[in-house]
Amino acid sequence: MYIYEESQALIETPVEQLFQRFVRSTPTENPQFGTTQNSGRSYFTASDVSSGFETFYLGFRGSNGYLNIVAVAGDPRVGAYAKSTLYDIAESLYFPGPAANLTAPEAAMKSWYDFISAGNGPALLNLACARARAAMAVMILGGKVITGQDPVQFILNAGRGFNFSNLRYQTVGIGPGGAAVRVGGNVVAPNGRVTPQYQYAANIGGSNVFFIVREDGAWRVCQSVRGGNS
Repeated sequence: MYIYEESQALIETPVEQLFQRFVRSTPTENPQFGTTQNSGRSYFTASDVSSGFETFYLGFRGSNGYLNIVAVAGDPRVGAYAKSTLYDIAESLYFPGPAANLTAPEAAMKSWYDFISAGNGPALLNLACARARAAMAVMILGGKVITGQDPVQFILNAGRGFNFSNLRYQTVGIGPGGAAVRVGGNVVAPNGRVTPQYQYAANIGGSNVFFIVREDGAWRVCQSVRGGNS
């Protein structure tokens, strides 16, 4: 199974046409297009059978109007189950908008990116959990010798001039002592280039899913989950 994350379109093209262009750009032979409704949401669909495998695509508008596409390829004999699972995945990708009410872990994650945007190193370090701060301290001792900058400064430099205002936050797991928050949407580079958040995170060695822990009466960012990006 593979999932294509959301990405902002920079051209004036109807979403359905973008969906069809994307499908045709993948290894398909004769894709069949359509539309459908599931759980009250509208989807563009496409299916293609080649080399004994069936590929099924779903396209849909996210909460901010951007095009999202998810797809699954497999044995046609399990096609019904695979399609049902794909709808579940698509449903999970509907994020609240940037201005929506956030849970406490989501608000902590948003503050993390706000501090990066503002270049506020002390606030960023204070928002990190004790384990993350300890790891950074060890890295600072050795890292400054090699790179000339500590981990906090590396994070700030990587985010300098980026616009994180369109990011969206979704709690994907929560327990008594912590939560997992998935960050979606796009970031805009200083040169205007739009990049999916998971790709931005991967570029600096992280992912788009973070552990947020309850520590000293506050929610703190502990670490990114390796391999968490979709």
